Amino acid sequence: MLGTALRSVAASVVALLPSVIALVVLRDRWHGSLVREAVLVLGSVLVAIGLGWWTMRALKLAELPALETLVGSVLGRRRQR
Repeated sequence: MLGTALRSVAASVVALLPSVIALVVLRDRWHGSLVREAVLVLGSVLVAIGLGWWTMRALKLAELPALETLVGSVLGRRRQR
């Protein structure tokens, strides 16, 4: 269980690192424009999801198949509406 927790934390750090780097590099320049803020937030979300999923697969997280099934189920229900 500790190994799973450590792999989960590692995947989270890897997934969020690009967002942290972007905020450090941009400093306050991303504020003041709704478009810039929206681009940064949306980009951060997409990168975090993609990189987090890839990292969880690379670290062989045991819970990933259950998460993939859940996401597939939710997306399938949304398509049926």
